[in-house]
Amino acid sequence: MKQELDDLLCNRYPGIFRERHADMRETCMNWGFSCNDGWFALIDVLCREIERHGQSRGLDVVAVQVKEKLGGLRFYARGADAYVNGLIWMASALSEHICEECGAPGRLSNDGWLRTSCIEHGGCAQSHEEPWRSVRIVFGPDAANVAPGGARPHRFTIPPLASHGWRHLAQALEEVIDNDIARNGLLPVVLEGVTESAGLAFRWHGGDDLGRTAAFFRMVEALSVRIDPVSGRPHQT
Repeated sequence: MKQELDDLLCNRYPGIFRERHADMRETCMNWGFSCNDGWFALIDVLCREIERHGQSRGLDVVAVQVKEKLGGLRFYARGADAYVNGLIWMASALSEHICEECGAPGRLSNDGWLRTSCIEHGGCAQSHEEPWRSVRIVFGPDAANVAPGGARPHRFTIPPLASHGWRHLAQALEEVIDNDIARNGLLPVVLEGVTESAGLAFRWHGGDDLGRTAAFFRMVEALSVRIDPVSGRPHQT
């Protein structure tokens, strides 16, 4: 990441990145932000949400490493609770839909090296054009009748967002919630509706009681405010 963006993150979040220049025997954060500039907005929003939650709960969250690995963002921290871990997990998933070079909608691909990139930077065509289908996010009034541990709910097609530039964010959210239900025992999540204005706003209920599900939705909502609803590219810093 460019030094000016590195400095900007450290100046905005001095508590989270207070080990940026610490001894390498104590932290990996001294290596800096080991990813490209396209993920700046994602990291910036993640840190703002971590700081906001940490201040409200008296948490002292400190980043110990931020890097690209296997084409996605890895943000390692100590002092996190379930909500912060949810933010971090969602940010990692979002990174696999955001070009690491420029921040445009992208796709994780393997051309001998796993990376997430847009078409302009060598990614696959139609990376964010493909429709997605809900598997375990349940929509509509019938969702209330789905019992935990019951049969797999009917698959509803998620209507594409009117704001084309936010569709890859919604896709990442669906994938994360579906994965948590299928693999981590998350209870069904009922999505009642989505509002598109200055950003995305979800109306939902269900999931867990620890705040992890809430963090998934919040991370996507917060990032959408930074993303142009037409192009899908991040706004200026």
